[in-house]
Amino acid sequence: MRDPDLEQLYVEPNTELLVDIPQDIPKFEYEPYNFYDDRDFNNYIKDLKKYVRSSFEYKTQLIPFLREYMGMNQCSYLPNLTNENRNKIRIEIHHDPIDLETICRVIFRKRLDMNESLAIPAVAYEVLWCHYSLLVGLIPLSETVHELVHNGNIFIDPNRTYGFYKQFIDRYFKYFDPEELETLDKITQKALSGDMGDYERLLQTNYVEVNMHETANRYEALAEIKANATAQLTSKSALKSLSASKPAINPLATMEDVRIQYGEADQYIVDYYRDKKGR
Repeated sequence: MRDPDLEQLYVEPNTELLVDIPQDIPKFEYEPYNFYDDRDFNNYIKDLKKYVRSSFEYKTQLIPFLREYMGMNQCSYLPNLTNENRNKIRIEIHHDPIDLETICRVIFRKRLDMNESLAIPAVAYEVLWCHYSLLVGLIPLSETVHELVHNGNIFIDPNRTYGFYKQFIDRYFKYFDPEELETLDKITQKALSGDMGDYERLLQTNYVEVNMHETANRYEALAEIKANATAQLTSKSALKSLSASKPAINPLATMEDVRIQYGEADQYIVDYYRDKKGR
């Protein structure tokens, strides 16, 4: 704490009563992303997708409308799976054949070429405009099927999707990368060939049946399972009892088994089992 008696106060009158503010103050510009850095640009696209998915227009308006009025509350490949009156079943809306990331990248290139704002809210507005104009392909999938699609195990026929994605391609054609156009061409050719892969066999229901055979064999199998379980319990109990220097406890053993195993001579072990099993 400072002692006020030790302070040396010095007061000088303020003679500068007017301060001139320069007229050429540079405009403040802040760019949170460096578009020339691949890692920074990927973070920009990731944040843009997150902004779109969490927006009021997408999350609260568009997706519930598609579920309620466009029949997107059940899986397109497993029609018995629906989240109607079932909150535990999750039906996800999948973008196909053009995924959301490609849509965001194409619109970014278009706005960059047109010298338009590249701020995330501005770009997200155009992405959402394409969704509301049905210029994207959408299809409802269950959580498992959606994961299989992203892993490349299931091919989705673009003709089964909802939306006019071909108009999106025509509108933004020159802003697609050659690799993206080549991928779209492969998707189209595969859809025309009719080769949908083995997704029907992959999603086919196969029940596992347990054949217990006849009654006699059934009891023999159960006895064998009991014997194996007893051996496992005995081995685990033996490992635990090594540190305590006590004989292994077999939870399923009877006193007769103990007498046969250790003999009447080892009365300590017999008494030990009797105390543990309350006999």
